[in-house]
Amino acid sequence: MRIGVLGASVSAQTLRHNSKEVVGYVEFLRRHYMADISVTEIRQFTYPGNRLGDAGLIKLGALLTYRPDICLFEPLVEDVTRGSEADYGDYLGVYDALIANGILPVTLALPWPPYDSRRKIAFTVERLCATYDLPLIQMRIPADADTDAMFADQHTNASGGDFYAANIAHALRAIGAPAQRLEEIRARWNVPNSRAIARSVAMHADEFRTLQLDVTFPAGGLTRFRLLQRQKIGPFSPLYQLVITDRETNREIRRTQLSAWDPWCHFVRFGYTVLADDYLTEQSIGIEISTLPSLPDYSQSRRIMTNWSTDPAELHFKPAGPIWGISSTEFSLSLKDASLRPRSEAVRRG
Repeated sequence: MRIGVLGASVSAQTLRHNSKEVVGYVEFLRRHYMADISVTEIRQFTYPGNRLGDAGLIKLGALLTYRPDICLFEPLVEDVTRGSEADYGDYLGVYDALIANGILPVTLALPWPPYDSRRKIAFTVERLCATYDLPLIQMRIPADADTDAMFADQHTNASGGDFYAANIAHALRAIGAPAQRLEEIRARWNVPNSRAIARSVAMHADEFRTLQLDVTFPAGGLTRFRLLQRQKIGPFSPLYQLVITDRETNREIRRTQLSAWDPWCHFVRFGYTVLADDYLTEQSIGIEISTLPSLPDYSQSRRIMTNWSTDPAELHFKPAGPIWGISSTEFSLSLKDASLRPRSEAVRRG
């Protein structure tokens, strides 16, 4: 039996970087509980620093290709102060895709230690699981637990990771044979198709300050469209302007200022940058992204630094993969331009 794990940074944890101590619940499952629950392999399809509503939907595609017997789906612990939060259709679509591909979804509902506070979506997930009898592991932290020892904010230390793993293994033993449980769920599963569609377009630029794309949807209806890219993120990340235009009428739909820089940009890392997220009724749109001639508010950094850039022209995007479009309906995506030219030159070109 194989398990695929879908979740954000808590599900991505394995070893502590400096000491190599095991801290993540998935790694504890691998090292101490696999034989006990008859599992041969556990793979992580995780999106640390992102959310189910953006990078999680891309990772779901990779998990479906892997085709495990069980998906351990951990949807609640993620940073929703940035990026794209999943909506009800996204959650329903994840369950629908897993069931359609012969994968038993087992939802892992983790609290936000040290307090058992929960997001509103937790109640939606619980209701879905109850309605269709989907396996749900509701993790409870004992009132007398030493949460300072078990957790570092929402992440686990060794004792917390082992606590999660032991309870997960116990719950998986109680679920029984995945194939039989899945057949029982399929007999009750009758929901409209709400699976998000994810498509990518290759990018060959190493860096860019301007980006232009065209997107086409079927006529009619409301569409949620998200644009994201795995990027190298750090002190060089810019503020940028997003302009969305109706290509048929040349009408400007949206103009807004956003930031690829965040308070953790004092160190360089890789993650998925959400470039756009909007609800649209137009059939054909143009998207233009261009860096702004202004600097981020570096006083918001989580660490004091004295060598931030003083010139906005030095800030740019550093792609580390294709551009992804995620849509609630069918769509086509084409890249027109990506360059380091200033915005004025890109506008003259267009």
